[in-house]
Formats: sequence, C-alpha cells, structure tokens
Amino acid sequence: MTESGTLHLLAKDVFLAPFFDFALPLFILSLCRIFPFVQLSPFLGSRSLPMVAKVGFSISLSPLAMCYMIGNTADFSSNLMYLCIKEIFFGFLLGVISSVPFYVMMMAGSLIDHQKGTSSLMLTDPLLSIQDSPIGIIFVYLLAALYWSSGAAFKALDLLLGSFSLFPADKGIPIQMLESVQQPVLSEFIPVIGTCFRMAIELVAPILGSLLMVDVLLGITNRLTPQVQISFMGQSLKAFIGLLSLALCIQSLFNDIKKKGNKWVGKINTYTTLLSLPSKTTDPKWKEDKP
Repeated sequence: MTESGTLHLLAKDVFLAPFFDFALPLFILSLCRIFPFVQLSPFLGSRSLPMVAKVGFSISLSPLAMCYMIGNTADFSSNLMYLCIKEIFFGFLLGVISSVPFYVMMMAGSLIDHQKGTSSLMLTDPLLSIQDSPIGIIFVYLLAALYWSSGAAFKALDLLLGSFSLFPADKGIPIQMLESVQQPVLSEFIPVIGTCFRMAIELVAPILGSLLMVDVLLGITNRLTPQVQISFMGQSLKAFIGLLSLALCIQSLFNDIKKKGNKWVGKINTYTTLLSLPSKTTDPKWKEDKP
C-alpha cells in the first residue's frame, strides 16, 4: 500500500472513529426519545401526519438534542440496547403528557354532545385516531390551532429538548433523583384523570347549564301539555340551544383554555425545576421556605 493510501486510512480512522464511538450512539438515543414524542403528540399531527414527515422531523431535532449532552462520555458498547429501551419509554411518557390537554378538550366536547342527545353520532378523530363526538373533534382541532398560534407548541418542543439535560440519554434511570421528589410531583400526577374531568366540566359549564335549563323547561311543558311530543321537540331544541351557547361562549372558552394552558405549562416548569435540583428538595430549610 502506498504512503498516500496509508495516510488516507489513518485520517479516516482519526475522524470517523469518534463519530461512530460517540456521536452516532448519541444520535440514535436522541432519536429513540424524540420519535415517540412526535408520534404521540396531537399538535404535531399524531397519526395523521405521514411517517416520512415524522421521521424527517425527528432526525432534524436529534442534532439539537445532542447539543444538550456535549461533554458526556459513556461506554455504549455494553448497554446501548438498554439505553434505547429507556429512551423509548421516556419519549412515550413525554408524548402522553403532551396529549393530556387534547384529551381534556375531547372529554369536554363529548359532555356537550351527550347532554344534547347526539352522543351516538361518533366519528373518527384524525389527530387522536379514536372515536369521538363531532364537537369533541372540533375542540381538538381548535386546540391544535391554538397551540401553534400562541407558541405553546414551541414551549413543548423546548421542554422536550431540555429533558436531555435533565435526563441525559447516555445515563441510566435516575432512581435517586426520582426518590428525592416523591411528594411534590407524584401528588399531582396520581389524580390526573379526576383533574382532567374537572377541567373539562369547568370549560363547558355554561353550555351544560343552558342545556340543563332546556331539560327543565321541557319537563315543565310535558307536565302542562302531555299531548306534546317532548322527545322529538327536545332533540331539535337542545341541538339549537347547544350550538347557540357554544357560539356565544367561544371567546370566553378560548380565554379559559389559554389560562389553563399557561397554568399547566407553569406546573411542568415547576416540576422540571424540582427534578433539576434534587438536593434542595430533601433539604429541611428548603421545605420550610417553600410556599
């Protein structure tokens, strides 16, 4: 082999060896966390977005995630498969958390349709890929548009990328960090289903109240004039009153969604701060000063 060929192979080993030993495993681990998040997040299209677009978007975010792990060194030869499984689990968990507001809106729309008597009319939601009521689908689409118009989508992506500095992809599961924040975080995530149901009722309470008043008036009418077919008259009347109430309350509904969304993002930022400072959560002085 000539001298130029030897130098070429030496330069190839010098420049490509760090890439295959360090950069490529980090890229794979970052992709394992980002892709489940993109796959499950409704504001990113969820299952309605083509797979090629999801993979391309995930690959474009992976180098940004690697910037949060500059300086980390780890041996990927023995535990790469374990780290990939851990990253897929974290990405799935972050995707489920990002989907919670959309399930709240779906639940709110289902409550309205159930009160109207049109709950049997179920359609397939393209974003969530589940059976949902017509108003629930409209609410999910409105929330997706509101996510991008208000900048909440970029905050969610920022939290996704910031999770790589909090939970590095080349490290194992931080058991000690999770044990140090037992009460502050778990006390909020355990009753999440009841909280979602309460938020859904609060969002559509005026509309549900108007439909309940229609039921009361129909009951009084049935007592005064038993010969009137209340069931047929109630279906059309409740559908009209429900849509009219929704049109009148749509602005206040958007304001309430923004307020609850900011509160949700604030809670996530608070929990992120708690997880990033595990030593303070176990300090008695910090617990006394905490409001």
